[in-house]
Amino acid sequence: MFKQLRGKQTFSNINDLTATVAFYKEELDITSSAREVLSYLGTCAIQAKGACTVLYATIADKLSFSLSTVKRAMSALKKANAINVELTRSKTSTGGARASIITILPVSDTLVETLVDTLLTNDDPYSDSDSTNEKQITTVLSYLKKSSKLIINKVAQIIFKRNLNKYQSKTKEPVKLFNWFKDK
Repeated sequence: MFKQLRGKQTFSNINDLTATVAFYKEELDITSSAREVLSYLGTCAIQAKGACTVLYATIADKLSFSLSTVKRAMSALKKANAINVELTRSKTSTGGARASIITILPVSDTLVETLVDTLLTNDDPYSDSDSTNEKQITTVLSYLKKSSKLIINKVAQIIFKRNLNKYQSKTKEPVKLFNWFKDK
């Protein structure tokens, strides 16, 4: 079983996996059954850091859900880009279905950018001061229910990149990062 999961891991450590599952459970617009299925998948995926093989029937049995509820939950999680499901076939002459390889996907920059767009109200869109960056980051993170270091770093990168782009488009000059080192 673990042989087929080799190379499928999507996280470098378990903390990022659990933070991502917690983030998805809080921030995605999904049903409570989809949240429970995601939690179960997160537990199953710890060994391979983001990947697992489990039958939908097993999920239904463990969570006391109907098979159709599990299928709807998995469909919602796939649609939200929280998971990827890779169907597998056995190598027997009948070629029957086996447990799918399910990977929990890291939080995408696109999802974080969408959250930043939704949550951020910028008082001065042309300001490039560090205090404005800090204010923007704090504003976005205060709305998020779960903020791991992974999410905080993504939010900060997006905000700094946007402000840098705004500054460059305003001044039409390249920005020299870390130019303060020259004086030291």
